[in-house]
Amino acid sequence: GVINMALTTLEKVKEFLGLKSSQAEADALLSRMIDAASAFIENWLEREVLRHSVTEYRDGNGKSELVLKEPDIRLINKVLVNGRVIPESSNFHDYVYLLSDWWLILQGDFFAHGRRNIQIEYEAGFDEVPSDIEQAVIDLVALRFKEKDRIGIQSKTLANETISFFIGELTPSARSTLQQYKRVVPI
Repeated sequence: GVINMALTTLEKVKEFLGLKSSQAEADALLSRMIDAASAFIENWLEREVLRHSVTEYRDGNGKSELVLKEPDIRLINKVLVNGRVIPESSNFHDYVYLLSDWWLILQGDFFAHGRRNIQIEYEAGFDEVPSDIEQAVIDLVALRFKEKDRIGIQSKTLANETISFFIGELTPSARSTLQQYKRVVPI
């Protein structure tokens, strides 16, 4: 499952809303809204945004290429085929595997047929939240927070409620921005 990390800070949301003072109740509510909006967006994207470790067990396909499940791959730590470590050579002309976008390509080797006989350990995600994803989180929180005031709900009534968002709350521009990050697995 997705381990959700806040995709923005309380300070940035308060700055966007023009809130200067620190009010414990409002800060606590905004913090919960940030967590909920971050979780909502990651779940909608079907991926974790920030850098994280992934271990995939895959069926060997008998080919020299395999499509990985996570986008934005930063580093391959280990590739095993039938328990055999496939080395990554430091010599560019002599590499054994190569990463191309989501594809893992073996040079002069193949992913032997088998059930869950391929193990790939890698790191995927961004080192920092892309600013357009962060702004979508801020927009969601700000919209809900302003709406709360408009309909006269006291923050106390939201204190112990689960805060949830739905896709219709994203502005069309935020939705088209996020769409480019949505996981679309080509397998």
